[in-house]
Amino acid sequence: MNILVTSKLSKGNHIAMAKIEANYFEHELIADYETTIKWHDSNEDSCIIALDKDTGLIAGHMSFVPVDNYFYDLMLKGNFVDTQITSEHIIQYKHPGIFKLYFCVVCVAPSYRGKNISRIILKEYARRFLELKERGIIFSDIVADAITEEGRRFCQNVLGMSFVGGSKHQSKIMHVGANIFYEKLKNNLL
Repeated sequence: MNILVTSKLSKGNHIAMAKIEANYFEHELIADYETTIKWHDSNEDSCIIALDKDTGLIAGHMSFVPVDNYFYDLMLKGNFVDTQITSEHIIQYKHPGIFKLYFCVVCVAPSYRGKNISRIILKEYARRFLELKERGIIFSDIVADAITEEGRRFCQNVLGMSFVGGSKHQSKIMHVGANIFYEKLKNNLL
């Protein structure tokens, strides 16, 4: 297996990501490809895919979206479904500052499960986030909306997140502060 990890995405990649998510999530919890293209256009680092260069298929994808305080607070309270986020809530990395991050999704295609795809993508995110930190772009808080039990375990065990409450759509809202998050990122580079 020859994996390329990239944030350079085509329309076809966005369509394929939605199809992968359909294996695990209810339809109303999956953003359509037009929406994910807008998100990606707002911040190219918001989504990274693992592309199997041998087959041309997406093995998996992960999305961390830097968001404004308004959206962050809605997600932390469990009162919002992320499919409704608009590009105006997504932050670009133009200047140093302290930002909040929404961990949107980690999803691995069924045929690639058990092949460390999420770990491969997370390692690339770790590298990028630590580079951003060196440039003065720092994440103070990270929130996630764990829809599946497997997602909750990933948030807790891999990212160091803690459960903060339920959502209106029966998922688990998870949170982690900067110190634990950056320590986990460093561990993922090893």
